[in-house]
Amino acid sequence: MKKFLLFLLLTSNFQLPTLYSAFDNVGVNARPQGMGDTFTGVCDDINSITYNPAGISHLERQLLYSYRDFYGLGLITQNFFAFSIPSKFLTTAFSVHRIGTTQDVGFIDYSEDTYTITLAGSPGGNLLTGVNFNFYRVFSESDASGYGTDIGVLYHFLQKKFKLGLLMNLSAPRILWDTGTSDKLDRICRFGMSFSPLNTDTSESDILTGFTIASDYDTIGKTNCGVEVWTFKNVL
Repeated sequence: MKKFLLFLLLTSNFQLPTLYSAFDNVGVNARPQGMGDTFTGVCDDINSITYNPAGISHLERQLLYSYRDFYGLGLITQNFFAFSIPSKFLTTAFSVHRIGTTQDVGFIDYSEDTYTITLAGSPGGNLLTGVNFNFYRVFSESDASGYGTDIGVLYHFLQKKFKLGLLMNLSAPRILWDTGTSDKLDRICRFGMSFSPLNTDTSESDILTGFTIASDYDTIGKTNCGVEVWTFKNVL
């Protein structure tokens, strides 16, 4: 896969993880990142678009915007915007995810966008399913674009205290450059599970109202674990 020099100035001065390929998975938004990027088996808000589209099946109307400054240097930023539209049988969501350089980077003007349409619903029982239709776009000295499709499955039981999730690319998306070359993104399958011993709807505690343990594993070989705690009637 073609490598990019976009983040060279970061890795030449800081001993931090290298981000070097188009559309690398760098995580999205505060809640999944706070849980160690373990959200495939949690998926109960609009972050599900990225981590498991099945999670928006019973989602109410939500709107989210987030901004991230990588390493706090003002050189590379991440913007994410998404909203969901529920209906009787199907929930639809739209999102735009952009990573790019700022005006302070003089030697390159680069951005990569992912536009996603998500459809999700429940075929019955405790099973939820969803699909992402992705359009990839790169703006730089040479432009590129491509398409991809993700499917997600979420199964819950024990009154939603235990969840199992799966996210899979139906095919490895191919990014076509206007120079005539192409890149092939990794085909990734990610498994996730979560356990919430406290049911937030019925908890009698005024302080600790929610507690979730989660773990994700993907076929690239990365395993993440995370914990989430809700307190004071889900205020904090």
